[in-house]
Amino acid sequence: MGNFSNITGFTGLLEKSNELSDGMIGIAFPLLVWIALFGYGIQYGRSKAIVYASFVTMIVLAIENYMSMVEYWVIVANGILLALGIFMLLLDKRRG
Repeated sequence: MGNFSNITGFTGLLEKSNELSDGMIGIAFPLLVWIALFGYGIQYGRSKAIVYASFVTMIVLAIENYMSMVEYWVIVANGILLALGIFMLLLDKRRG
């Protein structure tokens, strides 16, 4: 299978698992972060939960992009979701 004694921390674990899964961990980990944060933030409203989860996930994706784990389309997709959440927040403020 291989020698995994050089994995020294969480980032090393992410890099090695991403390498072994052909890049799927790089996408699955931010998705899991987004789902968990959205579930936590839903108590404050759907729009705020989307913005909160997308913003924190954008930070995770920036780190993963620096580590060459994700491609730019993943960051763009999350950015579109973040923009949609901000737009929904603005519409909620205007209505209420």
